[in-house]
Amino acid sequence: MLSLIPPYIAMNPAATITGNLFPLPQIPENPMAISKAFSTLLQEAPAHAKAWMETAKALDEASALDKKTGELAYIAVLAATGNLSGIPWHVLSAKSHGASREEVLSAVLVGLPAIGAVVIGALPAALDAYDGDGH
Repeated sequence: MLSLIPPYIAMNPAATITGNLFPLPQIPENPMAISKAFSTLLQEAPAHAKAWMETAKALDEASALDKKTGELAYIAVLAATGNLSGIPWHVLSAKSHGASREEVLSAVLVGLPAIGAVVIGALPAALDAYDGDGH
């Protein structure tokens, strides 16, 4: 199943949000693990973050894709939409599920015929994350 919840967010089962038992993400030591935007969402709008994570979890559970394939597909969507901030942690998740550098590269470029050069802009973020230069 595709994991829409960022893989670098460790879940803390002891945490609660507004009295409901829901694990709050712990921001990891690696500052590149999640985007600044997502970190800000967690810190400034925890109720919204909770709602988003519950939805992401449900979508993850509904997916028929294995984690590697799902992450590669999600990387393709991020590249095609120009959403570069999510690429590093999705690339690292895909890598942790066995994706090769060539598979990540292909995922970024899969939209090239349909969307054009927008996907090329995602190459540096994806390859830097895969190669470890984004840390």
